Amino acid sequence: MGIEIIVSITFAALLVYQGGRRQKEAALDRFALWGGLLLFSAFLLRLLLGYYTQGYQTDIDTFKSWGRILNEVGFKRLYQQDIYLDYPPGYLYVLGLLDRIRLLLGLPEASGGYTLLMKTPAIFADLLCGWALLRLGRPRIGDRAALFVSGAY
Repeated sequence: MGIEIIVSITFAALLVYQGGRRQKEAALDRFALWGGLLLFSAFLLRLLLGYYTQGYQTDIDTFKSWGRILNEVGFKRLYQQDIYLDYPPGYLYVLGLLDRIRLLLGLPEASGGYTLLMKTPAIFADLLCGWALLRLGRPRIGDRAALFVSGAY
């Protein structure tokens, strides 16, 4: 009779443990769902705004021309050109890559698609910051507050 009691208590303890674990997993799943929806919505909003709004025209046109010139003359002669160029080489690699993607896709330089393409590094940086706010904020300020702070960002 003693072994049955031990087995029953062990089984009950496992059920209670699993129930608590599932509650924790459900809370995690809800947070992941809401956080994912928030970041996905932010991504869609930024894509729409990036395509339909020009942004700061001077910067966008400058970035486009730097990418084009970089692909025409290469890095060796880029800084020797008679152009205004005050960015370090790191971001210029990104601009050159974006211009090559534009050429592969056959997008005109004045198209909204190319403007959106030029905005994608900033869009992904914003999403990464939003994710970091969710990830770092959750243990410090709680689920709802982390979602609010990330959404406000």
